[in-house]
Amino acid sequence: MLLYKLVALITFPLLVLQGKKVRKTALKLPEADGERAGGPSSNNASSSQTPLSLLIMGDSAAAGVGATHQDEALLGNIRKHLDARIGATWRLIAESGMQTRDMLAHAEANLSENEVFDVVVLSLGVNDVTSFCTSKTRLNSLRALCEFCTTQLHAKHIIISGMPPMGKFPLLPQPLRYVLGARATHFDRQQEAYVKKHNRDVSDGQSEALSVHMYYLPMNFEADASAMAQDGFHPGPHIYEQWGKAVADIVNQQVL
Repeated sequence: MLLYKLVALITFPLLVLQGKKVRKTALKLPEADGERAGGPSSNNASSSQTPLSLLIMGDSAAAGVGATHQDEALLGNIRKHLDARIGATWRLIAESGMQTRDMLAHAEANLSENEVFDVVVLSLGVNDVTSFCTSKTRLNSLRALCEFCTTQLHAKHIIISGMPPMGKFPLLPQPLRYVLGARATHFDRQQEAYVKKHNRDVSDGQSEALSVHMYYLPMNFEADASAMAQDGFHPGPHIYEQWGKAVADIVNQQVL
């Protein structure tokens, strides 16, 4: 048994009380304002190349909670740091509280059958960590979502954002912080291993999805109070800047 599971078992009544208190007292921040779909700006509208199509799917962090406007959130910072010579059409499908297993149905309900995307960015997992979702269920849900992205959306590149360092979130008291942080690390290692296995299978010619490239993006940011949003749980603008640039760097270096 993993150590955090043993700690969770021993301290379960306390964890339940702490979780209820956090949910009750935590500052409720709105999702960022701004457009969630659009096309190339006038700066690169004259490009002769076909615009890159980008889709972001995820939870409250993807929706920009902690930022005032989408321009300051993940979406806006990806667009800001993409190669200026390349136009991009973009779409954001994100909702606070979204778990990985819910995202597939949510995407099917919000995307038309003829929509295709070159690059899909996934930001999911925190709500799986804070729920009673098992790591096996979460990983299976991630696989199903990635399969949807490749077979239905015809994505050629999938960027999976890593779990944030929940063990450092200032909002969370101990031992809840330790348990959720360790659980997030466990889930994160699983999805990193999934991406590595997929890429090995592609290299060995064992994968049917030979044209699909996956990228795991670790969330190596400092989760101190000054960098986090006011609620102590979501990214602040500086973290969104780092995150968006890291995603754009993958696109600029590996996709374009």
